[in-house]
Amino acid sequence: MAGLSQLSRDLQQRPLTYGLVLKFKLRSLRQGLWFRALECQERGLLDATLSWLNNIRSDRLKQILTRILAKLAKAMNSVLCRLRERGGPMAVRTSELAVRWENQLAWNWRFDESFQVCLGAGIL
Repeated sequence: MAGLSQLSRDLQQRPLTYGLVLKFKLRSLRQGLWFRALECQERGLLDATLSWLNNIRSDRLKQILTRILAKLAKAMNSVLCRLRERGGPMAVRTSELAVRWENQLAWNWRFDESFQVCLGAGIL
């Protein structure tokens, strides 16, 4: 998904800021990973960072936060991969059926990762 890959790129390329840490927190809360993927101390450190800092200047703190955010990104990616794998065959079947019903735009559904994730999660 584009959102997650953008977060991963931000983690590697941009300095750690309030906005970046907040994006990771909100996305992991939405996916239900905030409490499952992180230990209490890690969550506390990220929350303290959000409460007190706008730009992180300490190299040691940057290393620790980057390690925690990478752990979150890995957990978020694994959930999305599982949903994509589960939803992929359903997307192909749905696309084939819609194309048979003469919906030519439905051909692209089988390649849409967001559609695959939604099907895998049971949203559609």
